[in-house]
Amino acid sequence: MPATRSSLDDPTARRLIAGRLGIGEDLVADSVRFEEIGADALDIVTIGIHLERAAGLQPGEAAFERCATVGEMLALLETSIHDRGVGAPQAEERLSCS
Repeated sequence: MPATRSSLDDPTARRLIAGRLGIGEDLVADSVRFEEIGADALDIVTIGIHLERAAGLQPGEAAFERCATVGEMLALLETSIHDRGVGAPQAEERLSCS
C-alpha cells in the first residue's frame, strides 16, 4: 500500500512550493529543477521546512538541500512521512535526495 501524506496531499504541496516562490502552480512539475524556477539553496531549505511542518513532521528530518528537482523533494517528503511511523531518523540518519 503506498504511503500517503496525511494532511499534505500532492496538489497542496505543489501550491505551497509555488506560493513560496511566487510562481504559477503549472510551473511546479516533477522534472523541473529548482534553479529553473528561481529557487536558490535557501529557498529549497525553507520550502522543505514548510512542507515538513505542513505534513506534521519535525523540521530537519530530511535533507532537502540536496534536492535538485520538485519531484525529488516530494519523493523525499513522502519517504519522511512513511518513515515517521517507524520513528524519526536521528540527525546522522537524515534522509537525503542524493
